[in-house]
Amino acid sequence: DYNDEDLLIILRAKVKQLEMDIDLDTALEVVKLLADQRRTELHFGNAGAVDNLLSSAKQGMMTRMKECTTLQMAQAGIKLHASDFSPSTEGAANYSLDRILQ
Repeated sequence: DYNDEDLLIILRAKVKQLEMDIDLDTALEVVKLLADQRRTELHFGNAGAVDNLLSSAKQGMMTRMKECTTLQMAQAGIKLHASDFSPSTEGAANYSLDRILQ
């Protein structure tokens, strides 16, 4: 199993590979989310869980960006926000950052 620092490195590398951006604060919140999953899931898969969260976050980002104008999208770039990691109806995305950070 990877430790939190390893998960942070994996997360940032995968985000970069997707040609996206994530700030350090958001990345640290996501690592906290992954740590919670590691404690609660019987078959937690470290790097696989990162992939699952990123997949959910990309969907969240697309939903968030639908409400933006073209100019706002151009200015914002492709950057993941903590809100993009909100729960959905599938898999690892059922973990809410709000729940963990309370």
